[in-house]
Amino acid sequence: MAKEKPNFLRQEGKRFKRLKNCWRKPKGVHSKLRLRRRGKPTMVSIGYKAPEKVRGLVKGNIQQVSVSKPEHLKFIKKGEVVVLKKMSNKKRLEILLEAKKLNIQVLNFPNLDKKIVQIKESLSSKKIAKKLKLDKKAQKELDEKKKSKMSQKQAAKEDKKKGPEDKPEVKADKKEVKEEKKEVPKVAEKKQEVKSESKAEPKKEEVKKPAKKAEEKPTTKQSLAKPKSVAKKEEKVEEKPMEEKKESKNMKSGGNQ
Repeated sequence: MAKEKPNFLRQEGKRFKRLKNCWRKPKGVHSKLRLRRRGKPTMVSIGYKAPEKVRGLVKGNIQQVSVSKPEHLKFIKKGEVVVLKKMSNKKRLEILLEAKKLNIQVLNFPNLDKKIVQIKESLSSKKIAKKLKLDKKAQKELDEKKKSKMSQKQAAKEDKKKGPEDKPEVKADKKEVKEEKKEVPKVAEKKQEVKSESKAEPKKEEVKKPAKKAEEKPTTKQSLAKPKSVAKKEEKVEEKPMEEKKESKNMKSGGNQ
C-alpha cells in the first residue's frame, strides 16, 4: 500500500528550499495544480485512502497512541507505541521515566536515556540561572541600602565641617524669632488693659424710643368710599353743565318761533 501511495508535496515544494516537504492545499485562482493540469504533481484525494485495518499503523503494524500524562501509560497494550504531544520539559521527563520503568517504546524519542539526560541538564541549568538572578537582585538591594546610609553620613559630616560664616545668620534668625515672641505678649497686655477699662466705666443705659409705626388703614368699603364733602362738590359740578344745556336748548327754540 505504501508503494502505491505517492509522496504529496505542496505547490512549488521542489523549487524553493524554504518550503517544507509537507502538503498544503492550493487555493490560487490560476493554480495549475488546483486545476489538475497535465504534467503537474498529484493532488490529495479520497482515492488514496488506506483500508481501515491498516489505517494509522506504523511500520511493523504497530498502533500509535498519543499520551499527555504519565498516568496514561498504564493503559498501553502490547503492540502499541507512545507518541508524546507538545508539553513542558518537566512533564516530558516524568513520562519518559515512567515509560522506561514499564519498558514502553516512545516513537518520538527512540533513545530514552540520552533524552532524559538532556532534559535534566537543561532543567538544572535553568535552576542555577534563576538562583543567580535572585542572588544578584538581593545584592543590588543591599548595595543601594549601603549607598543611602553612606550618603546620609556624608551629608551630616558636611554640615559639621561648614565654617562659622553660616552660623551668624542662624543666630540672627533666632533673635528675630525671640523679638516676635516678645511682641505677642505686649499685644495681649494691651487687650487686657482695654477690657479692664471697659469694666471700670459703667455703661449708660440708653433709652430706646419706640419707633413710630406707619398706621396701616384697613382696606374696607368705607375707606374706599369718598368723603361726603368731596361727593357734594362733584354733584354740583355735574348739575351745572346740565342746566346750561337746557338753557341753550330753550334759547334755540325761542329764536325759531
